[in-house]
Formats: sequence, structure tokens, C-alpha cells
Amino acid sequence: MHRLPSTLVLALATALVLPGAALARPCDFKREENLTLDLEGARRVRFEVGSNRLRIHAAEGPARLHSLACSSKEDRLPQLVVRQQRVGDELRIELDSAAARTGIFFRPFHAYLAVEASLPADIAVAVAVEDGEASLKGSQKIEAAVGSGEIVVRDAGSLTLSLDSGDAWVERLEQTATVVVGSGDVSIAEVGALTVNSLDSGDLSVRGVRGDVRIASIGSGDAELRDIAGDVEVGAIGSGDLELEKVAGEVRVASIGSGDVHASSVGGGVEVGAIDSGTLLADGIGGDLRVGAIGSGDVEHHGVRGRVEIPAED
Repeated sequence: MHRLPSTLVLALATALVLPGAALARPCDFKREENLTLDLEGARRVRFEVGSNRLRIHAAEGPARLHSLACSSKEDRLPQLVVRQQRVGDELRIELDSAAARTGIFFRPFHAYLAVEASLPADIAVAVAVEDGEASLKGSQKIEAAVGSGEIVVRDAGSLTLSLDSGDAWVERLEQTATVVVGSGDVSIAEVGALTVNSLDSGDLSVRGVRGDVRIASIGSGDAELRDIAGDVEVGAIGSGDLELEKVAGEVRVASIGSGDVHASSVGGGVEVGAIDSGTLLADGIGGDLRVGAIGSGDVEHHGVRGRVEIPAED
């Protein structure tokens, strides 16, 4: 599995969280302004981030928003705009820098918005990030869609995340993280439960789940799970790899194609419905090891306390 070095991950995540992080990028000319957000009767706030930067943190008191517009050309500053619109019980906030970046070619240029917002913890938050960056802390319900950008979520309630080719770091959720991963990379730590609706060609790294983990499918991507207090249930695995370590409950995998599954230090049993040409390695299994059908693949096992049921190769 491809991983970013831990020091680099920490540096990237910190850069998205610190209030002065926007200034790490060039800011030749700037304009700052404060906006008051009218949340009376609103149940959700939606941010369209685009290619810009957004930081949200939960706080008591009135909702506030501070924006910093940065550009290498002073006459482009008026084209860097934060817009807000109320639609029913949703407040929509758009960070618009597209017009400021048009017509500039073949020379160094920057134009972006860096926005910091404080919101009540109990209001739902939705963010849409293209190739920009977002960081959220303390919100109880978060929905996020990320293209090639980056997102950091910390100390929150629940998270629903759709990630295309970008990067995501998630730490300390009270409830469930529900994710869809394309070719991007996701790191998740210390959450209540985890549901992965699909993992295509990206990488998923998970450490510390207090409940169950459900992964509907793994394509050619890699998933690494450690310190799982509940059960792990996985659907079809294509050519990707799954590594499990320290699972307190049961492990169930519907099928393995040409990929590999390595399960170690599992408190319960391990059950695999079918293996095609892939490999299952089971080490330190507290319960039974069962494989329903096997083609040209392999099964290796060590330290299985329960029964071992593996059919002969077809």
C-alpha cells in the first residue's frame, strides 16, 4: 500500500487547520472582510469551496465568517467574492474566485479566498471542494464532497464523505464515518463506526474503530485496518489488498478475486465466501477459519484456535 510519510501527513493536516495557514501561500495584494451569517431557522449551511481554502470550527455565540482575498494583481481583488444565499432552511455560501483567475497565462499568478467560519456545533454543515482545501472541527453533522482537493475533519459527530482523487484525514468522530473513495487517499482514526460504500483504486488507512466496520467493495485499491473493537464485514475484493490487525470481533469477506487478504490478531472467527486467484493469510485467529470455495488461490494459516475448514482446489 502506498502511504504518505507520517511527518508529511501531519504537516499537511496542520497547514489546513492553523488560522494563519492561508498566509503560507503567496498573498501580494489582499482584502479582508467580516460577514454576519443569518442562521435563524436554518438547519444546514452549505459551502461551495471550489479552489479556495475554508476553515470551520464550532463555537458558541453568533455565527461569524472572516474572508481573506489574495491576488498577485490588485485589480483582481474585487472579483474574489464570498456570496451567501438562503434557500429554504439551508444557507448557501459560495467562495468564488473563478473570474479572478481567467485570462492569465504563462506567468506566475495567484488569486484565491481563505475563509474562516465559526458556527454552532449543532447545525449541519455541507462542503463541496474541487481542488481547494477545507478543515472542519467540532461540527456534529458533516457532509463533504471532494474532487482533487484536501479535507481535514476533527473532533466531530458524524461524517459522510465522497472523495474522488483528493486526500482526506479524519480524526476523532463520536459517531459513524461513511465514505466513498475513488482514486484518492483517506486516513481515519478514532471513530465510532465506519461504513465504506466503495473503495475503487485509492488507499484507505483506518486505526481505532469503537464499533463495526462495513466495506461494500474494494476494487484495485488497498485498505489497512487496525484496532477494531467490533466486527469487520467486506463484500467483493477485486485486485486490491486488505490488511487487518487487532480485530476484536468477527471477520467476514464475501469474495476475493486476485487480491490479497491478511488477517492477524482476530478475536473471533474469519470467514471467506470464495477465493479466485488471490491469497488469504490468517494468523492468530481466536475462532474458526472457514473458506467456502477456492479456485487457483492460496490459503495460509497459523495459530487458529477454532476449526479450520478449507475446501480442496477446484
